[in-house]
Amino acid sequence: MNVAIKTLNRIAVLPRSFMQPLVAKSYMLISILAVTLLLTSFGIICIQNINRQLTNTLQILQTENINLRNNRSQLLLEESTWTADTRIQQIAQQKLSMVPPKNQSILTIT
Repeated sequence: MNVAIKTLNRIAVLPRSFMQPLVAKSYMLISILAVTLLLTSFGIICIQNINRQLTNTLQILQTENINLRNNRSQLLLEESTWTADTRIQQIAQQKLSMVPPKNQSILTIT
């Protein structure tokens, strides 16, 4: 930066009063670019942090989803065991003293 200013000061073609606004504008431009660079760097860091947190949450929810699916499969298997026709018939005969009807007691309506 100092080299550029010294070079601009050595140029005899342009008057010194003309150079001062150019140098001030270049300082302003460099300052704006530096602030922009810092802000975008912080923005990238924040976005990466949010991305990591969301990825972690996604993995936790996927694991929970797998566990819930396994649990549901086990419950469906257990339900099919408890609602099997032979089990219901066995309970009806043992606990309720029910018997299947005989052929003579079945009426068919046509």
